[in-house]
Amino acid sequence: KEKLITEYLKYLPSSKRISTQNLPSSLQNAIPRYFGTYASFCKELGLEIYHTTEKDYNRKVEEPSESLAYIIGVLMGDGYIGRYQIRLNVVDKDFIEKYAYHCRQLGFKPSIRYDIPPIKENHKLKHYCYISSKKFRDFLKCLNLIEWGKTKDRTLKLNILRGLWDSEGCVYKNKIIFSNSKKEISLLYKKLLYDTTGIHSHFYEGNRKYKGKPYKMYD
Repeated sequence: KEKLITEYLKYLPSSKRISTQNLPSSLQNAIPRYFGTYASFCKELGLEIYHTTEKDYNRKVEEPSESLAYIIGVLMGDGYIGRYQIRLNVVDKDFIEKYAYHCRQLGFKPSIRYDIPPIKENHKLKHYCYISSKKFRDFLKCLNLIEWGKTKDRTLKLNILRGLWDSEGCVYKNKIIFSNSKKEISLLYKKLLYDTTGIHSHFYEGNRKYKGKPYKMYD
C-alpha cells in the first residue's frame, strides 16, 4: 500500500484535487484492489476526489432498448454495480468489446483496460470495462433486474438472454451450461430460453466451494 500511495502522489496536483480518469491504468486498477473504492482511498489520505460531470446525461438511456437489455443481462451475471461505476472484468476480450459497444450505443464513453495482470498466480489476464455515471448507477439500483427481465418484448428477451449467456454460459463436453449463484437468475434464464427459442432445459441445485466455504450454485 505504501508503494501505491507514493506512486499516486506523483500525479497529485498542488490543488489537492484529482480525477480518476487522469491516472495511469496501473493505478486505476490497483487502487480498488487494495482500498475498495477511490473514495475510500482518498478519504484515507485526506484528499478530495471529484468525478466527471453528468450534464450531458440523457434520460433516454433508461428507455427499453436492445443495448440496455444486453447490459442488464450482463449485470445479472458477471457485471458489477458500484458506488459510482458500472464495471465488467473478464478474461474474454471479445466479450469486453461487445459490452463496450452496447455501452456506446447508449451514449456512454466506456473506459477499457486490456491485459490487466491477475492478483493471484496462475490466473489469466483480465480485461476491464467501466462507465462512470452515478445517475445511470442510481437508475440500475432502483430497477428490479429480475422483473425487468420478464418483459413480454421478444427482442428485449433475446438480448437479456445474450447478456446472461455471455456472462455465465459455457459449453462443457456435450452439455450447454448456464450457472449462477442466484436461483432466481438461473430460473429467469431457463424461462427466457424457452420463451425465445422453445428449448426446454433442466434445472439443478448443487453444492460447491469457494475459498473453502460452501455455497449453492444453480445450473
